[in-house]
Amino acid sequence: MRSRRIERVIEDDMVDKAGWMYADLFLGLMVIFLATISFVPEIRDNSNANAGNRVSSNTIRQSTSFNFDKGLTIVINTPDVLLIETRIKSFLAGERLPLDSQIVFVKFIGGYDPINERVSDGATRALEFGLKLRADNPKLFANATNSADASPDIASGQVAVVLTFSSPLKK
Repeated sequence: MRSRRIERVIEDDMVDKAGWMYADLFLGLMVIFLATISFVPEIRDNSNANAGNRVSSNTIRQSTSFNFDKGLTIVINTPDVLLIETRIKSFLAGERLPLDSQIVFVKFIGGYDPINERVSDGATRALEFGLKLRADNPKLFANATNSADASPDIASGQVAVVLTFSSPLKK
């Protein structure tokens, strides 16, 4: 009996094109994203007529606040609200920020000794410190979001209080 010869049909191999297709799609998405964030006009309040404003609008007013670029970090041993309030006032005056600025984010970083303590000891210290400060002056941190962390770079028993300020909400 005669054996049949099986002919191989050469199919299109798309494996080498898949990488280029992925790269093209990624490039397209990147262009769309960059175009979206690059060409959004700044809409400012028209009460301060400035030649530098690109777009002005009387109907849309900026009603949000903005965060200041520079924050305040205080490393202390005991939760002393008076010391923190004094440091905040001197920081705001030194940076020429509005005195009615609000604290919008507080991060408590508890220090610990990596040889004798665990990370959880520093985190617990930071949490207790934050709760005590909030209890002593709830108005100071009324608009603030809290976070707690631990770091071996801070001495055991100390807590770093990192404050982020924001301008008051414009109405």
